[in-house]
Amino acid sequence: MSCLAWNCRGLGNPRAKRELEDLIQAQGPLIVFLSETWADKEQLESLKVKVKYTGLFYVQSQDRGGGLALFWKQGVSVWVDSFSRFHIDAVVNGGTLEAWRFTGFYGEPYTNERMEAWNMLRMLNSKPHLPWVCIGDFNEILFSEEKSGGRVRPHCQMQAFRDVLDVCGFMDLGFTGPEFTWQGVRHGQVIWERLDRGVANYDWMAKFPTATIRHLHCISSDHRPLLLMLNPNSELARWKRKSFRFEEMWLADQGCGDIVRRAWDIGIDGHKIYKVVTKIKKCKKMLKSWSKDHFGNVKNQIKAKKDLLWRAEEESAKGGDYGMVVQLRRELNGLLDKEHRMWVQRSRTQWLANGDRNTHYFHGVATNRKRKNFIKGIMDMHGTWVTDEETIGATFVDFYSKLFTTSCPSELERVLEGVQPVVNDTMNADLTKPYVLEEVDVAIKQMAPLKAPGPDGMPPLFFQHLAKYWKGCV
Repeated sequence: MSCLAWNCRGLGNPRAKRELEDLIQAQGPLIVFLSETWADKEQLESLKVKVKYTGLFYVQSQDRGGGLALFWKQGVSVWVDSFSRFHIDAVVNGGTLEAWRFTGFYGEPYTNERMEAWNMLRMLNSKPHLPWVCIGDFNEILFSEEKSGGRVRPHCQMQAFRDVLDVCGFMDLGFTGPEFTWQGVRHGQVIWERLDRGVANYDWMAKFPTATIRHLHCISSDHRPLLLMLNPNSELARWKRKSFRFEEMWLADQGCGDIVRRAWDIGIDGHKIYKVVTKIKKCKKMLKSWSKDHFGNVKNQIKAKKDLLWRAEEESAKGGDYGMVVQLRRELNGLLDKEHRMWVQRSRTQWLANGDRNTHYFHGVATNRKRKNFIKGIMDMHGTWVTDEETIGATFVDFYSKLFTTSCPSELERVLEGVQPVVNDTMNADLTKPYVLEEVDVAIKQMAPLKAPGPDGMPPLFFQHLAKYWKGCV
């Protein structure tokens, strides 16, 4: 599914109308939001029929300027909830568990009146909470780096934009394609700015974690069209694929230590390093199986426990056993603590070690962090952009294989004669002597517990808390 947003600068222009039709035919968006349509009802209805859309909602243009329109295809449920000269706010798949909000937005072009548009966004934020995405021409930039040429943008203008996005809980969705979305000439200077963008709250980003915005090309408007792709290249399947990670919340359960002890008690012959690696692999396999049986899906357990609690409270109100309510609340709090610790670990937030339970915040940080680290594609050595998973892997292997393959230089000894030694014999002896257990123990204790784990999925936390097992193998 994809959505298109474009400040078309007037559908009365045959070239703009024809270019919009070409964009819709090429990209096939289910929802299209247009700003500055400069069009009346008859023109918009005619366009709806021409591009074969079934739904249309529009905000009439004032005099020559302005005008908004929202089109949608058959098969997608869209309810328009509110509108103004700045926005059209709609609920997609309303009345179902898959409901989310789509807001097409057009920022006030005059800086002295822009606060009116920001106040409209604040008002929209007060509505019932749903996963929410807002896309369009905001007529403002977030940072000075989003502008090239012309006068420096006043800090207060950008700060006002940042403030309203913070109030709404919006995060910028980023983009692929050209850096700027608007270009113009002011006082003889060519200016480029990123005025058009998509922003979303944490819930929407969790619902569509691989969503991407592409800046498209056009010739009939000074604004680039934005294509919001909810699942580009079927990346959602790769996103949901989970590798093993040792969970910090497991340590609160006695069963975790028992599983590790059983794995470490298995007799294995060979070198010490081989023993450690083999036992970690065995431990990983046993922990994975134990977690599935013992923990399951924490989120589902919380939902089930809440249902039991609500029923127990109803029974208690009718004279039933209140002790069951107390017990279920205790169990629910335990599950909520587990969920909190799980998302703290995933967020890698170091500055907040302990405090109030704020799972929603940590979940948002973790989701945004994963979005930034998620590899959608890479440029190979021939300048070709590749997105296929197997091709991406092969490109990495090929690049580093060539990087670390010697070019077989000649007369290397002669070159090294001119290099002054920095490490003396005493230093070299210290560096090359065998490690001792105390050194390994000190190094592990100095590591941040939840920093990036190795390929085995074990963070420093595992070795810090379960040192009594691995120390016997070193």
